[in-house]
Amino acid sequence: MKFPSADKWVTSPQRNGIKIELNASVDEVWQFVANPANVFSDCCGVNSVESKTNDSGRCTEYTINYEAEDGGEDMVARSAMVWYEPNQGWASLDEEPHPMGFEQSLLLVSIEEKEGKTVLSWNMYYDIANDEMLQMFITGLEQSLNEEVAQLFIRKFGGRMI
Repeated sequence: MKFPSADKWVTSPQRNGIKIELNASVDEVWQFVANPANVFSDCCGVNSVESKTNDSGRCTEYTINYEAEDGGEDMVARSAMVWYEPNQGWASLDEEPHPMGFEQSLLLVSIEEKEGKTVLSWNMYYDIANDEMLQMFITGLEQSLNEEVAQLFIRKFGGRMI
């Protein structure tokens, strides 16, 4: 199966990513991952996630409401689906200006069957103008992917990090 590459939409490099082998069928995993709210709602620092779908049930965009750390106003980030293929995956492009400073920010999620299991790849591409902030986000998002996103899928379906 051929998945689109990020350079179709952005020139930013891949900064974070995980690959998980899940003990479930592609159909089962797709039913969960097809709606980004299912994943992001359980992430630390997220107050709410709203996803919009078209008449055929395909997700077209989602908005994440991030909890403000300093008690100030919450940050709201909107992402538009640029690729969405049932039982294969999706890619979302963050709207700019992004409240956290991300530029050319793309999330590419793909799933494929391998030896009776499902392999899920979750890859993040982005830039941030400030090098110190960029390094902070690379480290923080790597931790979040490993401790929150990957563990959510492993708890739900069983499996392991690859």
